[in-house]
Amino acid sequence: MKKILALILAVLTLATNTAFASFSDVSNYKNDTFSEYINWLEEQGVVQGYSDGTFRPEKNITRAEFLKMLYETIGREYGDLGIPFSDVYPDAWYAKYVKEAYSTGIVEGYENGTFRPENPINFAEALKIVMEAFFDVNNLYEDGATYNPCNTIRLDSYSSVSASAWYWKYLHVADEFCILDFDSSANVWKNLGGDPVASTVDFNPSVNITRGDMAALLYIAKAVSDNGNKKYNSISTLPDDVPPPTIKIKGNEDCITKTNDALDLLKEKAKTNYDMVVKYVGIIECADTQSGMSVWEDPPRYQVGKATMDAGTIWYAGTIVHDAYHSKLYNDYLAQNPSSTVPTEIYSGKDAEQQCLDIQYEALVDIGAAQHTLDYIKNEAINTEYWNIDYEDRWW
Repeated sequence: MKKILALILAVLTLATNTAFASFSDVSNYKNDTFSEYINWLEEQGVVQGYSDGTFRPEKNITRAEFLKMLYETIGREYGDLGIPFSDVYPDAWYAKYVKEAYSTGIVEGYENGTFRPENPINFAEALKIVMEAFFDVNNLYEDGATYNPCNTIRLDSYSSVSASAWYWKYLHVADEFCILDFDSSANVWKNLGGDPVASTVDFNPSVNITRGDMAALLYIAKAVSDNGNKKYNSISTLPDDVPPPTIKIKGNEDCITKTNDALDLLKEKAKTNYDMVVKYVGIIECADTQSGMSVWEDPPRYQVGKATMDAGTIWYAGTIVHDAYHSKLYNDYLAQNPSSTVPTEIYSGKDAEQQCLDIQYEALVDIGAAQHTLDYIKNEAINTEYWNIDYEDRWW
């Protein structure tokens, strides 16, 4: 990690590109560098903060929140394994992140079969998960015989740290990359878990990690990884952008070609709608009939019937936008009300359909739909009550 002078220079260098975080409670947290970390995560869509405009950087982060921040930063692979934990319900807002972490071997849970999503997570546990997500720790650690700390202080010189502890290899590698820098002139990790303005370093890996500390850990680890594992104190650039979501297309060659043509059209001529689609649709699956959006699945899945897919690239693209908005309505409500069941009328029914038709109309205008198509969507489609037709009876 950079020393304080390097940190100041870096902030000055990046000042033209990076504004301080919009959260009202960040600027005085530990030091201004944390504003840089948290603001970058906000710009990337990783964190949104609370409804009162705060980020609450000193609040302990829960295990569920931790996984959300991690996977919103590195992206998900949509692992196929189920969730074995008795206290993680499939409709919980964090279930998809726990599923990903379990599928990739990042988390194992507790011996009694629980995950304890609302529990805090300590620094050692958090560091292990972040380091395994970004780096090949075992290969980098090798036998651990050589240890070149970022600065002059060896982490195992602290009474609370043992080189024989299970977490030592993660501390070891992180310190060599300068992800952790406990030089007395640095104050990013100073007095971890204690007074953020203390004048002495007091590192203890068993203390709970805060939301602010997690933001710093993600930002720095990603910057190191994106720059070929260079030491953080030698890096002067921002991390790469968070990888955009990807849509998996399931179907034959004709399906894949027509779906990609529709998505490419949206990307070229209706970028805002395209960005919404890739955020709220994870799978597009071609079928003979029964078009519809499974908003509750992880990832959300749009099943498109052959008649819809064969109706032309413009029409097909419009339907993708339409159904993506159903998913947006459902998942935005779930994000804002994480402990609630999403009422059906939020994402389905006449009012929801009208919202989706309005968005579809805007997209069709942008991608060059014929006037008769626009007139149908604007004036006629809502009167057909197509949404009341059972899926098994849908010919499209």
